[in-house]
Amino acid sequence: MTKLSGKVGYYYGLEDWIDYDMILRLKGRVTSLTSVDGEYIPIGERLFLGGIGSVRGYDPYSISPIVPRLYDGYLYDYRIGGTQSASGSVEASIPLSEAAKMRLAFFYDYGWITSDTVRTENYGDVDFGNITRSSTGVVLEWQSAFGPINLVFAWPIDDEDYDETSVFEFSMGTKF
Repeated sequence: MTKLSGKVGYYYGLEDWIDYDMILRLKGRVTSLTSVDGEYIPIGERLFLGGIGSVRGYDPYSISPIVPRLYDGYLYDYRIGGTQSASGSVEASIPLSEAAKMRLAFFYDYGWITSDTVRTENYGDVDFGNITRSSTGVVLEWQSAFGPINLVFAWPIDDEDYDETSVFEFSMGTKF
């Protein structure tokens, strides 16, 4: 198996242009998995999206191709992960309180994931096509004495009925 991955992040202070302390942030990530001679790629190695690291507003690792699976007489949705993914984010951050070192950021996230054709027990070969999701929201950023703390309030834009979404997420530590 071969894994190729690329990540880019860019930020720019707009104060010189608009005479206001606004920071524009752009980030993106692309990953591709390739198997040799159709070799099986384990679920733990496959790609998933969702959560603070990719598309906020969706539970971590919840954006994925899904296959139905029969277990003890019940049909379950089984997330199998993808083999190619990309995600991107645009943020605009403004000061909320200089004294408290707090900022407010508005964001838009977008993610895309797909998988090679997968052979299933009950349904034969399944081709998933492209799965795309996006979200928008706000982040309360605080540079505390313990390090950066982020409170994320996100709303999925194009979620499906089976998606696992979350409105609130919390992170501590370096983010960008």
